[in-house]
Parts: sequence; C-alpha cells; structure tokens
Amino acid sequence: MNVKLTVLFLGFVTINNSSCASARSSQLTSGTMEPSGIYGDYNRNGVIDEGDKTSGVWDWNSGGAFMMADIVDANKNKVPDFMDAGPRTPAMLKQFVPLRIERAGTFTFTHNGGQHVLVYKEDGKNEVKSGSQVEGPTTLMVAAKYFAGMNSFSGYVNFRIDGSAGSDNTTFRVAPWIMLSNAAVTKKLFIADGPYRDAHFLKESLQPFVNVQVFGTSMWQEMWMQDTIEIGYQEVPGKGIQYAALQADRCEEKECDHFAPTLLSESFGVFRIPAHPRKGYGAWDDWYGNLEVSPATPKWPLGRIYFGKNLNENLASILRQQEVQSPFVIDPTWLLIKHVDEFLNFVVDAEGNAKMIVASPQLAAKLGGTPLSAENANIQVRIDRDVNTALNALGMSPSDVIRFPVLYAAGGENLWSSPINSVHLNRTVAVGNTGEKGPGSLKSSPYGNSIEDGFAQAGIKTLWVDDRAYQPNHGNVHCGTNTIKEPPKKSFWTLKLKP
Repeated sequence: MNVKLTVLFLGFVTINNSSCASARSSQLTSGTMEPSGIYGDYNRNGVIDEGDKTSGVWDWNSGGAFMMADIVDANKNKVPDFMDAGPRTPAMLKQFVPLRIERAGTFTFTHNGGQHVLVYKEDGKNEVKSGSQVEGPTTLMVAAKYFAGMNSFSGYVNFRIDGSAGSDNTTFRVAPWIMLSNAAVTKKLFIADGPYRDAHFLKESLQPFVNVQVFGTSMWQEMWMQDTIEIGYQEVPGKGIQYAALQADRCEEKECDHFAPTLLSESFGVFRIPAHPRKGYGAWDDWYGNLEVSPATPKWPLGRIYFGKNLNENLASILRQQEVQSPFVIDPTWLLIKHVDEFLNFVVDAEGNAKMIVASPQLAAKLGGTPLSAENANIQVRIDRDVNTALNALGMSPSDVIRFPVLYAAGGENLWSSPINSVHLNRTVAVGNTGEKGPGSLKSSPYGNSIEDGFAQAGIKTLWVDDRAYQPNHGNVHCGTNTIKEPPKKSFWTLKLKP
C-alpha cells in the first residue's frame, strides 16, 4: 500500500500564482444570462435545478459549481479511488457531482482538464473522454483527481458542448483543501507508541480527557505525530464535510510516514505532496509542525494558514492556490527544530474570539528574577517582529496576544516544556510539565502560575501532562500528538470570501 501511494505522488509539480490567475481569466467565460446548454450546480444549493440554467461567470462569492477531489477509498482497495480504472460503483460515485447537458454535440473539457478530472455517465459504467459525442439531455458525473496546484492543475475546468444548436460552456472548480486550527473543537487525538521509552506517560495523561487512538510504529519520526500528517477537509454543496489528510514526505532513505494511509476510507481522503526530503539541520523544515492555521477572525472567516519561511516552496505554492485561507509567512529559523508551532499558536476565548499565544523570554526572565541574556533578548526581538506580522495579517489587536514564559538555550532550544507547543482540548489545553528540574517540575516552578493565568485569560483550564519523552528530544505536546478537529458550522461558499 505504501509503495503505491509513494509512486502516485512523485509527479507533482507546482504552478505559481500568476499562471493560476491567468488560467482563471482565460476560462471564466461560462455562459450568459440566457438558458445554457451545459451547467452544474451554479447556485450551490446541492442539486441541479432551474436556477442553474441561467448561470453566469464562475466567482468565489456570486456562484459557480464545485467538484470534489476523488481521494477517498470507496472500493476499499487501499489506494485513492482516482487511481482506479474502469467503472465506478454507486459508492465511488458519491464523490462525484452532476454536470447537466441539454442537447447533443461534441463534449470537451479544457485547461489540461483531461489530466486532472474524471467524467462518467450517470450510472458509472462508462468513462466519458474529452471529444466524445453525447446525446442530450443527459447527466454526467464529474470529480477532480487532485486539489488546485497539484500536478500543474489550476483547479478550474471548463466543460463545453458544441452541436448544431450552438455552443455553450461552464466552469467548475475543485473544492479547496481547508486546514483546521489547533483552537477548534477536538473530536479525536492520535499519539504514537514506539521507540521513545517513556511516551506512554503522555498517553496516560491525556486518555481521561479526550478520545485517544494509539498508533504503533517502529520509526522514531512517527513519534512526532504532528509532523507526519495534516488533517483538513473538503466540502461541496450537497455532499457534506469530508476529512482530507495531507501525508508528509519526510524520509529519503526509507519510508517513514505510514500513519496517513491507515485513515484512508470511503469517507476519509488522503493525498501527498512531495517535499524532496532534506538532510542535516534542514531535515525538519517540511515537517508539519511548521505548517499551521489560525482560528477564524472577522477579516478571515476560515482563518489564515501560516508557515515558516523555510517551508518547501512547492508545498507553499499549492497552499496558496487553495485561495480561501491565504497564507502568510513567519520566521522560525532561529529555533533548533525551526517550526512555527514552537513559539506562536492560537486558542479561542469563551465567545470564540481568536487569541494568539506566544513565547516570551522577557516574561520568563522577569518571573525567574534573572537578567535577560543577550541571546534571549535577540530572540524576543524576533518573536515580537513575527507577532506584529501575524496581527497585521489577521486583522487582530495587540490586546489579543497572551504571552507565556519560555527561555532558550544557545541554538534555540527551549529550557522547559513550551506552553505554546500545546494542544487545545475543548476549553482545556494540555501543556507539558517537564521543567528544568525534570518531569513534573514546571507546574511548581516560578513559571507555573503564569502559564495557568495566561490560559485563564481566555477562559481555558490548564491540564498538566507528562511529556518527559518529548522535551529531551526537542518537542512537546503539540509535536507529539495529532487531532481530528470539528470543521466550521458554516460552509465556505456561504462566507462571502474575497481571496
């Protein structure tokens, strides 16, 4: 199974924003305000109806049909369905959306659509290729193979019918892959059981408070569950939420990301973007602790993705082409591991307002009664710079920032468990309790009350957990876990996004 998945994604390349925009402007000519001979669910109500016949130009806010990425495993052969040739079963067709054609003619789809979409007759028995003759009226079923940006796919496909009665066309877009914030409601938490001898302490600390699923592994890389997978979702009108997991590409010599394929099912999709694994101190740059998303803010109803400036540009470009969570960049390169989740993260208060939680060497020095070292003073300057970047990017206020005491050794290694590298568990946040004096000592240190008070500002309780296996290996609770989060109540196309 893992070999097949690896081969599947080796061909992905990226396209830049300018080519994506050019593709949009050249193909968003779908229809007029007269009845069309070909159309999808333009009004986004989940069905093909009379309101779709007079569809206009595709637009994020005013209308246009979406299709799903066919990355689930409905036929249970342990690979995403788009890899399968031949007929589609009724279970597999659940991933497809309808395309209505009212009259006979030559059916074509353009902008590399043939490489990136699947089109079947309504019963799923026969695939329909671009250039085929179709008899109308008829309904075809369509799905994308990839998300936008992958394998040179702009995300948009123009379907056209040409016949004796004239020509018509309509544009579909693949649904965006949407990330979920650490601050969202947690439905399930994943943790690995493997090479780190004391990892069971973290599992036992968390189990009474959340639904914990344990994944057994022999690979030390998979002990860092946050880094092996990023769980988001996709959604189109009439289909509901479908989780979609981005599988990491972290090891050059040996496959070391086995977890994501275990989640693949008829309702849970998996996809992969090659990162071309690096070596040495850059080896961790493309691990997914370096890829996060904020909660919703008034300006950004789905939040904004943020990642380190050291993230692989191929992945960064694909994230930008999802469009609805426009990414911004901060600088974690002063840290030993170089991940954004080590010093900047988010929670929400009881009213759902986003609160930024950040590391503060200055606060730690004050609480500890020691002078701020030159190195930590420089780190504070760098953190403050990125806090300002994030505030401006999200339209947040300085009053939305909560600072927590963290000091760093030379080389950017935190001296105790970082409360920023924590996981939000539904009005409780799990924080590592490994202090300078060892396991169990942070809560009782000069910093413990400050950490609890900081989360209390957002109406959140602090759960001290045993991360003794992780702190000596340069990570904490967020690094060692992963979660399935609850998606937003409102569908993205109802939010009047202006990406």
